[in-house]
Amino acid sequence: MPFKSKECEFCHKAMVLTITRDLQRKKFCSRSCRQRGRYLRGEFNMSRLWEKACTPEANAKKVHRGTEHPRYKADRTQIKSSRPRYELTAWRKSVFERDDFTCQKCGQHGGKIQAHHIKSYHAFPDLRWELMNGETLCASCHKATGNYGSRAIMEVSSCHL
Repeated sequence: MPFKSKECEFCHKAMVLTITRDLQRKKFCSRSCRQRGRYLRGEFNMSRLWEKACTPEANAKKVHRGTEHPRYKADRTQIKSSRPRYELTAWRKSVFERDDFTCQKCGQHGGKIQAHHIKSYHAFPDLRWELMNGETLCASCHKATGNYGSRAIMEVSSCHL
């Protein structure tokens, strides 16, 4: 394999290249020389970077944030932030003790168990701390329920229509 030599554009050291396509592509001997060379040529000019970042294609991702998002619920953030920790902890503990720390669907005892609200926390505020509205599920069974995660949000939005 023939060795070819090329000069680094920043530090002017000789680079020994074994691949012929690198003769056309490589301009710098190392990453640090490449960064310094780009900086000196003005490629890291902030106004240039800003122009590249503010294209319609880049801004399209920023449209659906906050109140502009199709699933934004103003009252949901208030409910979530004011969730009482003591009541939630006491409710979870009593559900686990009632079910003997066993998943009610698959029968797994212990492990990663979670307390599940049968009727959604957000849609039914009067049933939040009722013991009969809770059941112990393992993580995989909990994810398979109809009102887990974003499905619970969709349930809330369908209840308020």
